Amino acid sequence: MGVELVKWNFPQVLSFFSRGNTADSTSDKEHENATELAAEALADVIFQWKNWVYRRVDSVHPSEGARGRLRHSMDCEPPPDPRLAYNEVERRYNDINDVKGQLMVPLAFIEKGPMRHLDVWRNDGTSIPVLGSEETGELMVAVLMLFLKKNGIERTSELEDAMRALVISREKGNLAKATNLIESGVWEGKTLWDSNDPAVRFDVGTKDLLLNLSTDFLLIGLLPAETSGIRQVLKFSYHWVVELPDRGLLRSLWGSVCVAFRAAPMEIELPTHMPTDAKSYHLEFHTPPELDTQELSLPVDSKNKGHRVGYPTDSSRTPIAHVHSHFSEIMTTNAKVKLEVPKRGIWVTALLSNALTAGIFILALLLPNATDALRSVGGNAAALMLAAPAVFVSFLIFPKEHIFVSSMLNPLRIVVGICALLLFMMAGSLVGGLERPFLILLWSFGAGFSLLVVSALVLGPLLGKFFERLHLRPSTKN
Repeated sequence: MGVELVKWNFPQVLSFFSRGNTADSTSDKEHENATELAAEALADVIFQWKNWVYRRVDSVHPSEGARGRLRHSMDCEPPPDPRLAYNEVERRYNDINDVKGQLMVPLAFIEKGPMRHLDVWRNDGTSIPVLGSEETGELMVAVLMLFLKKNGIERTSELEDAMRALVISREKGNLAKATNLIESGVWEGKTLWDSNDPAVRFDVGTKDLLLNLSTDFLLIGLLPAETSGIRQVLKFSYHWVVELPDRGLLRSLWGSVCVAFRAAPMEIELPTHMPTDAKSYHLEFHTPPELDTQELSLPVDSKNKGHRVGYPTDSSRTPIAHVHSHFSEIMTTNAKVKLEVPKRGIWVTALLSNALTAGIFILALLLPNATDALRSVGGNAAALMLAAPAVFVSFLIFPKEHIFVSSMLNPLRIVVGICALLLFMMAGSLVGGLERPFLILLWSFGAGFSLLVVSALVLGPLLGKFFERLHLRPSTKN
């Protein structure tokens, strides 16, 4: 049976769990009760995101090298629940107006790992403090213990230690271990409960929470209590590190060539922050100036197939692509952006340089007596041939750009460099007095290569369709 959710009733907030806890005379007992109260409140809010989060917006900003910036904003109404008070003493209050300190507000589940250059702020620019990993870990362990108790699992010290290890650990195998725990009740060789016990019943919410906390942590911000219950925008951002997959040298090279010659787009999966847990989800991608966005798309909710919900696909090729939708179920696939090399910049440079190179070689080979005339003037002709390589080499200066921009444009830079090399070799053959038939073979190779590149640049999309039919078009997903 699924987790039974309750509706917010501001200013009075209903609890998912019983609030029968009372403080003991000892400080340890008071801390335990305060932690349990906060866990109850967190259980309420993280299973009812849509009741208080109206819109989530992810904005992806690629920068230099393998870096990027992820910016997230949430239009929300922070729940005015005294149990979310940061001050443990104030969690026992029944009225939010009695809370004078700060209130904990869950922002999002984030993949475990360091959040480099993390900034969290309100819409007025005021920075928001966030809970540390130890504080958050303790609260989420308490949340898990409450849910496991609700599912018929007895609380033990071994169970608590296992949940703490699951919440805190950043190991890549955590998801598999959590899945095995749900199925068998075994964690790292220790049996925590009898999976065949009829009293043990896992609801969907508890399963999802266990799996979620095995890979993600909950980012919790602190707001002044007087701002709760008021609709506002909360934001956070951090550096995004892009790692291109290692598909092997030949496959990567073939894929980069197809992308550079516009035979295929590069498809990149984009990180998203809880698109399911908001009434509306928006995603923006800021296209690097050297590229064009062919398409930005969100997954299609299977419950909404056949019905247009928002604008889940943007094919407008604008510098800032924007899509939005709403989801009734958890996304099983990621958002994707398809990038392509535009017909400007280095693409035009590659086309013109190869066309010029091909023209020089063809004229030298086909014009009557052109070959003999060039050989006779020798050094003067070589000086003329070397002027073009000097110009071409100036286009090979690598600017500061993103890693997938480089992977898409480097093949074009290489063919420009080859043009410079071919003309340099032509000049060298004149100065060195290269004789037939080697002279003709060298110049014929230069003409043929340049013509091939020009044809591939012009006919790139058609070649892409042809390769796709022959199953030769490579996967360009990153």
